[in-house]
Amino acid sequence: MTSAHHSQLLSVLSPRPSIEALAQRDNFRRFINFPLTQQKLQRKQEQFMQVAGFPGVVGVVDGTRIKMIAPREHEAEYVNWKRFHSINVQFVFDATYRILNIVTKWPGSVNDARVFNESGLKQLFERGIVPPGCHLLGDSAYAMKRWLLTPYLRPQPGPQQ
Repeated sequence: MTSAHHSQLLSVLSPRPSIEALAQRDNFRRFINFPLTQQKLQRKQEQFMQVAGFPGVVGVVDGTRIKMIAPREHEAEYVNWKRFHSINVQFVFDATYRILNIVTKWPGSVNDARVFNESGLKQLFERGIVPPGCHLLGDSAYAMKRWLLTPYLRPQPGPQQ
């Protein structure tokens, strides 16, 4: 195999074109998109009901810190509470672990609640674009809302108020 053929083969097999293709907005939206039609939302609710017995749930939201090399600018903003450099990435998954929404623009020092509060997804719920009766599940990092269900911090015996 000649060097030219080898280079051509490597360019075809390289993951770089695939990563670049996925990063393009149109391709990204083909694979990751939050359902907005009644039919798709109802299907997500049915899946959560089957898997976990949660009525009305269409997704689960959480943030995770992705480790990174320290940036040259604003380095301190990327140091998270575990003391390593990272970005805080918010994911929303459905009951089948499919990613419905992702936010990747925040440094590691930013908490999950702020990432969510600044997200377009929150606006979809707040503005009623996602209809009433559809819920997200989140952990205690998030503020409870009528459409964002979080655990009680200090549960008491009996019904909770």
